[in-house]
Amino acid sequence: MVKLPVRDREVDCDGLQRIELTGLADIAGDDSEPEYVDINDQGKIVVTLQENNHIAIIGADGTVAADFSAGTVSWRASMPWKTARCRSPTA
Repeated sequence: MVKLPVRDREVDCDGLQRIELTGLADIAGDDSEPEYVDINDQGKIVVTLQENNHIAIIGADGTVAADFSAGTVSWRASMPWKTARCRSPTA
C-alpha cells in the first residue's frame, strides 16, 4: 500500500510511504489485495484485504499497528440443509 501526504491541496510525492501488507494474513499471505481503506481524523488507517479475509490497522506514522483475521465460515455449518437427508416417500 502507498500513503501520500497532501499539503496545501497538492500531493507531496517526496513524502511517499510504502506500507508492506504482504505476509500478514494466514490465507494467501503472499498476495495481499487491499479492498477498502478508511482514514480517521488522527491519521490512522484501516484496510481490508479482500482475498485474505484480513484487516490491518496502520498508525499515522505508516507502520502496521495491528492486524487480525476477519474470521472464517464453515460452509456446512452455515448451511445445515446441505447435510439433511430426505426420507423416501412411502407407498
